[in-house]
This record gives sequence, C-alpha cells and structure tokens, in this order.
Amino acid sequence: RIIDSTKALADKLGLTFPLLSDPQREVVRAYGVDDPENGIAWPAIYLVAADGRVAWGSVAPTYKVRAGPEQVLAELRRLAGGSP
Repeated sequence: RIIDSTKALADKLGLTFPLLSDPQREVVRAYGVDDPENGIAWPAIYLVAADGRVAWGSVAPTYKVRAGPEQVLAELRRLAGGSP
C-alpha cells in the first residue's frame, strides 16, 4: 500500500513532518500538476502561507530540472519580508 510505503520512507529518513499520500490523485489534480498520460505528478514545489493560500509555486517539466534549495530559500526570505 502507498500509505504504508510512505510511512516506512518517513521512518527510514527520520522525518518529523507529515507527508501527503494522495492515492486518488485529488491533490495533484487540484494543484494542476497531474500527468495522467504517464501516471505521475509533475515535480512541483509550493510555499503555502499560514492562511492556506499558495504564496509561491514552481512546476518543472522533469525532476532533473526544478527549483533548487537556494531559490526556495530566497522565496521564503522574500515572503517573510527579508532580503533575497
């Protein structure tokens, strides 16, 4: 089961934050990143504000080309009102 494998991965990596399991693909469709032709979701990163709105997002054509940690951290600083 997907939920079991997700839990096992989180335990193995020692993750302390919740992971989303989306077996019905409802969330990937809602965020517009579903690729039904290939049965996957496009690689995406979203920063969600405390009020639930998407404050920043990046969708990539492939997992090899996507926003890096530096870009995500710069966006977090920008959104927090700090310097890039």
